[in-house]
Amino acid sequence: MQKIDINLATRKRSLGSLPWLIAIALAMIASSYTWYNIDGYLRNSSEIASYAGRVNVPSAQDVDAGAFDIDSLRHGAELINSLVAKKRFSWTLLLTRLEETVPDGVHIVQITPDFGGGLKITGAAGRVEEALKMVDAMGASVHFKDVFLLKHSGGKGAAPVIFDISARYRGEGA
Repeated sequence: MQKIDINLATRKRSLGSLPWLIAIALAMIASSYTWYNIDGYLRNSSEIASYAGRVNVPSAQDVDAGAFDIDSLRHGAELINSLVAKKRFSWTLLLTRLEETVPDGVHIVQITPDFGGGLKITGAAGRVEEALKMVDAMGASVHFKDVFLLKHSGGKGAAPVIFDISARYRGEGA
């Protein structure tokens, strides 16, 4: 008969010290990094304090109000506001709302927003009455106000009527 050896030791028992070694190594790394940061702070705190002593914060009496050109500041603020408005302008929403007001037989050729809420729409229609239907439909919409037919031309024979409409667009809030 052959002798069988059975080892009852578990694998977990033989690797029992490895997690402790990893934890100790990580604690030593964290501790040395903390001491490194503390040392850097202590070495540089006097230099930071010397800079703070050299900084002079002006008071309201120190500022010369005449040194600022109010018109240029206002122009700069308007420019920044217009750039923000351009970035936030939703063409998809405008086209969807405009599509609701365009009657059959009218084609939009050009849309020019001024990003202050104004729109100039150039279109083409078979007859002047179709252009006027669009003006009436836009005026009845809650999304547009101050809708005016600026000019129209053409419409003689088979030529289409070219027209310009001015309106104020209420944007995303309406």
